[in-house]
Amino acid sequence: MGAPVKCGIELEVIWFDEVEDLLEVVFRCSNGYFSGQAEIYVSCDVLSKRAKALTGFPSRPDDSRDFELGTFNPDHADGGARMHFFCEDAAGPCSRRSGASRWRTQRTE
Repeated sequence: MGAPVKCGIELEVIWFDEVEDLLEVVFRCSNGYFSGQAEIYVSCDVLSKRAKALTGFPSRPDDSRDFELGTFNPDHADGGARMHFFCEDAAGPCSRRSGASRWRTQRTE
């Protein structure tokens, strides 16, 4: 069995275009044993909006928040990430479910 990997979610900016107001980020997530990543294109304000939306989480035991970055459309070359933040029980431990996808399209003529 392989060694455990670092748990958590990471976002790394790998490209920035001021003119187009566009970032390319690498989204990485791991539960300690399984990990995945996707390269995602987002507008510059998307990440700060997502961070603001998580401010104060959790605000109550049944609080949950859902986010999607990028796209899961197979007609686009970039990837996507979905995150679901929630409380496991009324005591308030927070959890998250996340997933990443990298679509590859090939054209045949």
